[in-house]
Amino acid sequence: MKRDNLFHSVFHSVGLLLPILVFVLSGCSKSQTDDDETPEAKMTLTTDKQTIGSQGGPFTVKVQCNVDYEVELPDASEWLREVTTGTPETGIHHFEADPNEEYDNRTARIVFTNRTFGLKQTFTVTQMQKNAILIAEDSYPIDAAGGTLDFQVNTNVDFQVEVSETWIRQTVPSSVRGLVGKTLYFIIDPNPKTDPREAKILLIADDVEQIITIRQQARVNMNWLYITHTNPTFQVPDISGKEFLPGKVSWGDGTEEEYRESLSHTYQETGSHTVTIETSGAEEFSVSDLINVTKIDLTQF
Repeated sequence: MKRDNLFHSVFHSVGLLLPILVFVLSGCSKSQTDDDETPEAKMTLTTDKQTIGSQGGPFTVKVQCNVDYEVELPDASEWLREVTTGTPETGIHHFEADPNEEYDNRTARIVFTNRTFGLKQTFTVTQMQKNAILIAEDSYPIDAAGGTLDFQVNTNVDFQVEVSETWIRQTVPSSVRGLVGKTLYFIIDPNPKTDPREAKILLIADDVEQIITIRQQARVNMNWLYITHTNPTFQVPDISGKEFLPGKVSWGDGTEEEYRESLSHTYQETGSHTVTIETSGAEEFSVSDLINVTKIDLTQF
């Protein structure tokens, strides 16, 4: 009887402990499931480089990361700064660059690091150079006789040359890169008029421009030769002098041309015409044919 009671007591005790043991084991088993494992640490950038203009200003960098990280600027602490600190939750970092006053591009790294998990991403920002076209003079006086003009340009951009008047012509085209010296050459025609004249030479790049003003003196010691004739075709006389400069020819029918040796003109209508030849520095002239020439006026020659 006592033996049966003992067995009954032991069985009753085990029955009470069984639910407790099952709860503890079940709890341990749940703690080891995949759902409770720590996720893998990751860090990526939406883009790892950007180019900004020489004027500087704000730009953003977006980081995708599920752990904390540090931001470092190892190359450009003097001209680049973070103005709004990002967090792993947003991942958006706001930076600002100062204007680039140098004549070369500059580059800096922005480094995002988590040393605990060995994560590192580098963003590279390149800032464009300050474009420049530098000249020693912005205006040049030119004698009425014309001639050549050359001047040096220091620039770090490709540029185009434009001239506002046809009496100035560039003789050597130019295209450069890097802040180096480049000499430009021009030919300037004589001024055939008694008034001074002006033209512009433009050096043009995408975002920079220089203007050089050319001021040419007026023609002095002018000579006027008037010849009246009735020929259907007329050839100008030969004119010469130590300081002779060609001018213009008015044919007497409303048309004009620049004077040159052996220049001739055919008239649309017959009749009498007075040819006016305007030159400078003329000392003598010769007419090859006086047929049908009715008058030569030398009062202003």
